[in-house]
Amino acid sequence: MFYVAYRGGNEIAGEKPLSDYEGKIWRAKSQTKGRDGLGGPFEDVGIVLCPDQNSQSWEGQQGTDSFFPYQVGDRWYGIYGSHNHIPRGPWPVGLTTAPALHGPWQRLPQGNPLPLVKEFAENPVVIRLADGCWLAVFDSMGNREVGYSISNDGTNWPPETRIKVQSGDNEWAGSGDHDLRTPLGLIAEPDGTFTMIYTARMSSQRFWAVGKCTLGWDTPQPKPVIPPDAARKSKATDTP
Repeated sequence: MFYVAYRGGNEIAGEKPLSDYEGKIWRAKSQTKGRDGLGGPFEDVGIVLCPDQNSQSWEGQQGTDSFFPYQVGDRWYGIYGSHNHIPRGPWPVGLTTAPALHGPWQRLPQGNPLPLVKEFAENPVVIRLADGCWLAVFDSMGNREVGYSISNDGTNWPPETRIKVQSGDNEWAGSGDHDLRTPLGLIAEPDGTFTMIYTARMSSQRFWAVGKCTLGWDTPQPKPVIPPDAARKSKATDTP
C-alpha cells in the first residue's frame, strides 16, 4: 500500500494555514500474505518519494500529493503530483521509475511535468488495456467530470480528455470544478467496460460520498482492440 503523509502549514512561518506541506509517499506492507492481507495489519517499510535534493523545479511546497505505481515491461513507473501554495501554482504530475515495486524510485530526468493538463490533475489511476495501451483516469476540472489519457507505451501521456460522470437523474454531486473529485479505482470488466469508484461532494449537503459509474466506448469496438482515440461515454449505475 502506498499513501501520502503531510505536515500542516505553519502560519507563523508565513505558510498557508490549513494546507498540506512536504508530502511524503510511504510504502506499507501487509503482515498477512495473500487476499486475507488486504485489510492489513500494515507495517510502514519506508519512504519511496519526498522533497529532497532531487526534486524538480516544477515541484512545489506541497511536496508529493499522490503516487500510483504501474508496470511497463520489466520496469515500474509511478505518476506523482505536486503543487506550490505561495505563489499559487497549478497541480501538475510527473513520472518516476524503479527496477522493482519497492524501489529505489527516481524521477525521470526529462519529460516532467507530463502534458496531461494545464491547470489541475491529481490522483491518477492507471490500468493496462486489452490492446496493450495504458489508461489513466484522474481528478480534473469540469462540471461532474474526470479526466483521462491513453498512452501507447506507458511513459508518454497526451493531454487529457474530460468525461462527464454524472448526468440527467444521476446528478447528485455539486456542479463546481472540484465537487466531483477523486477516482479511487478502475476495474476492467469482461464486457469491455470499466467500473470506476470515485468521491464527490453531494449537492444537497456538505458531505463527501462515494459513487460508482460504468465507463465504456461510445462506439462499440471489436474486442480486444480498444483504439486510443476512441470516444468514451459514462452512465451512473447507482446513488451515493
